[in-house]
Amino acid sequence: MASGKLKARIDRVLPLSQTADAHRLQEASTIQNTGALAGKIVLKP
Repeated sequence: MASGKLKARIDRVLPLSQTADAHRLQEASTIQNTGALAGKIVLKP
């Protein structure tokens, strides 16, 4: 990662106050197979 050869795919950055929304989004993308995400969700404090 430090050398820049690997890059994390980040789809969204949400505030910690939107944790429930992030969970719903992740669930919809994986369980319901909606394809709503193209990467990870990052929660910021």
